[in-house]
Amino acid sequence: MDDGDTSDDVPSIRSDHSIILDLPPSCIEFSPLHSESFVVGTYYLETESGTSHTTSIQQNDDQIKSSVQNRRGSLMLFVLQDQNLTLFDAVDVPFAVLDLHFTRCRKGVFAIATSKGTVCLCTININGTGPIETLNSYQIFSDSSLTLSLAWNRVLSHSDTIAASSSDGRVAIFDTKYQPPMTYTKTEAHSFEAWTLAWTSKGAELYSGGDGSELCRHDLSVRPVGGSLNDGNVPSHRYEFEASVRDTKTHEAGVTAILPLQPVFHGERVLLTGSYDEYVRVLLPVEGGNRPKVLAEKRLGGGVWRLQILDFREGISPAYKILASCMHAGARILEVRRTEGGKWLINVLAKFVEHESMNYASDGCCIYVGGRVEGFTVVSTSFYDKKLCVWKTETYRQGE
Repeated sequence: MDDGDTSDDVPSIRSDHSIILDLPPSCIEFSPLHSESFVVGTYYLETESGTSHTTSIQQNDDQIKSSVQNRRGSLMLFVLQDQNLTLFDAVDVPFAVLDLHFTRCRKGVFAIATSKGTVCLCTININGTGPIETLNSYQIFSDSSLTLSLAWNRVLSHSDTIAASSSDGRVAIFDTKYQPPMTYTKTEAHSFEAWTLAWTSKGAELYSGGDGSELCRHDLSVRPVGGSLNDGNVPSHRYEFEASVRDTKTHEAGVTAILPLQPVFHGERVLLTGSYDEYVRVLLPVEGGNRPKVLAEKRLGGGVWRLQILDFREGISPAYKILASCMHAGARILEVRRTEGGKWLINVLAKFVEHESMNYASDGCCIYVGGRVEGFTVVSTSFYDKKLCVWKTETYRQGE
């Protein structure tokens, strides 16, 4: 099990483009229908006097010495095509944007987590070129809480369902079909901030990560309620949390990223996690109150804020290409794979270190040559200097 930071041994990628945004970027995602289009969310905090406050996303509210806190942000739609980066639309919003995810079940629709305890549904047109429009806003938590993370349920029958987490440690599940929101379950899942959420592939389990080194598994059941499938005002089902499995010993700091690795391998429900402790870990959750089994881990030299799958290859030795946003250490491209003998390995394939402040937001898409993935185009950002960088890497064959 390799726990050293070996990123000094891999090539450092240089950017093809870089621009400075108006506000600090906090989240980013490519449209699943248009690989050239991506949306950036921003986060900005003002003091009572109207001057900016240099706070990071993960800073606790009680650390900010201001009697009045006014957060605001924006949504920006970019199109990257033929080496040209074009801003197609920008919308100012009266809240900071902390997370952003498209759904694959409704064309052009994405959800954002806001600093006012809401989740908003937004859309871009079917061409992926804007404008950005708001469809609905759901008050999931109190307006004094921050919605920190959200995750769409990808099971088709529940594809309108979103899980959201808050700065006061709560986790909620609601259905975007209904307004006002039908919030099925809300629970105080974490002692402190609940930074991240992830559904498993079957949508029957929800994992959440918290600031107190907490990794929680919430077993879910779907209960029928009044109404019918044809009744647009009354839900036909609701979620219920069963007893949670809570682990506080595997991670040495807050759990900030959770990525289920699918499909299930030989009955193993494998997770990849990231933490403030600078490690990524391949975990095998176990039943009961026992700690997950650590199958592999690697230190990346920076707190691991987000993890995204760029590509996956099946076979006897399945392999993932993973993009990691590593806060003060920039971005990394990882290969996470399972050998024929059942051993899990984590290798750093490339790094991007041009960012001079916190890398909270990165995403990428595949470069295809003759129908084969030969590399990736990545957009990564840094918070305080408001920098957005576009870079490419042809790393795929390094792990083969």
